[in-house]
Amino acid sequence: MADQADSGAPDTLFFTANEAATEKLAGSLYEERLSRHEELLVLLYGELGAGKTAFCRGLGQAMGITETINSPSYNLLNIYSGQRHNLYHYDLYRLSPDEITHTEFLDYWNGCGTRTIHAVEWPQRLAEWPHRLPLYSLHFRILDAGREITFEKICSW
Repeated sequence: MADQADSGAPDTLFFTANEAATEKLAGSLYEERLSRHEELLVLLYGELGAGKTAFCRGLGQAMGITETINSPSYNLLNIYSGQRHNLYHYDLYRLSPDEITHTEFLDYWNGCGTRTIHAVEWPQRLAEWPHRLPLYSLHFRILDAGREITFEKICSW
C-alpha cells in the first residue's frame, strides 16, 4: 500500500468485497499508518451496515485484542485492552451534540496518556472536534459489490 495519505495527498480510496476484506484493510492501515502514533482519533463515517464495526474488529486484531469487538450502540463506549494499543470504540448515533459535551468523551479525546486508538462511529453528531491528538477519518460507502472506503489524514501533532 502506498503511503499516499501521509505524504500530503488529501485521501486514499480503497474497495473491499466483504467484512473479512474490511477487517484486513484495517489491519494494514494500522500496521502502515496508525501504529506509529502513541494515541490518535479515527472518525468513522457511514450509514448503518457500512462496515464501521468490521473495521474496528480488524484494528483490534492487529492491536492484539483477543476479546470480541462489538458495536457500542447501547453502551456508547466499549474499551478493549490490546498488546500494542488499547481501543476505545465509541458510537455517538443516539447522542445529541449537547449530550456529547456532557460526557467524559471530550476528556478522552484530548488524550488518555496511554497507547490508545479512539475509533468514533457517527462523528457527524458533533460539529467540531476538540482534540490534541492526531486525527484521521474514514468514509464508508455501500456499493453493490462491497464497500468503498476513503481514508484521510486530517492532522497530526
